[in-house]
Amino acid sequence: MEDIYITTVERGFPLHAYPYDFWRYDLDDVRKMFSDFDIITLKRDVEHGILLKARKPENWMPAQLDNTAPYSVLLGRRTKEIVTIDNAPLAKRLAIKFLSSKARWLMPQALIRL
Repeated sequence: MEDIYITTVERGFPLHAYPYDFWRYDLDDVRKMFSDFDIITLKRDVEHGILLKARKPENWMPAQLDNTAPYSVLLGRRTKEIVTIDNAPLAKRLAIKFLSSKARWLMPQALIRL
């Protein structure tokens, strides 16, 4: 089996909004989400980051994540609800639109795929 490598950010990482920014995960969230894998490494990466290295076992069975509620950047709390920009609070929608428009000016045109 091959290893997988995943990086993500924790709460405290600023809203970036390019292309969109929805969730933050802590070490326990990642541990639960990948409890059906053999976790080789799970640690904090750079400031506010998480690094996971894991391997899918031969007898893999999907983890039950019904009780998992990650932290929503758009709502500012943990939720099981899938929140989109359209149903986010107005202040978050405006911040994301502002940051996204600013990112368009900073990113090379070839990288923009909005």
